[in-house]
Amino acid sequence: MGYIAGITKFFDNNMLLVSIIESLYLIYMFNFFKTTMAFHHPFEIFLTSFSEYVKHPIKTGLYENKICRFGNDISYIFAVYIIFRYILYKTNSIKKNTLCMINKTLIYVAFVVSLLMNMNAVIYLIPLLLLEYYYFIQKFC
Repeated sequence: MGYIAGITKFFDNNMLLVSIIESLYLIYMFNFFKTTMAFHHPFEIFLTSFSEYVKHPIKTGLYENKICRFGNDISYIFAVYIIFRYILYKTNSIKKNTLCMINKTLIYVAFVVSLLMNMNAVIYLIPLLLLEYYYFIQKFC
C-alpha cells in the first residue's frame, strides 16, 4: 500500500478523530497561539480600520496572538461546524451534494475573508485547507 493510500485509509477509519484534531487546531491557532512573527499585505490596515472587532496587531513585534476578535469568535463556530459535519455525514442526515456545497462554500469564504483581512490567518489555515481540499472535499463530493 502506498503512503497516500495509507493516510487516506487512516482518515477513513478515524474521521471523527481527524475532525476533532482539526477543530482543536483551529481553536488553538486562532485563540491561543502567540508569536512575534507577523505577515501582512498593504490593504490590511485599511480593511481592518472600520471596527475594533476586526482589528488585529500589525507590525507590533510583540509576542502575542495575531488574530482579531472576529477571527477568535469565528474559529469556535467553524470548529463546531467541523464536528457537526462529521455527524451529518455519518448519519446521512443531509445529501452528500448539499454537504459538499456547504463545505466548499465555507472553505472558500473562510479563505477569501482571511486573505483580505489577515495574512497570518491564511498561513494558520494552510494545513486545514489542504486537508479539506485533498481529503474531505474528495470524500463528500
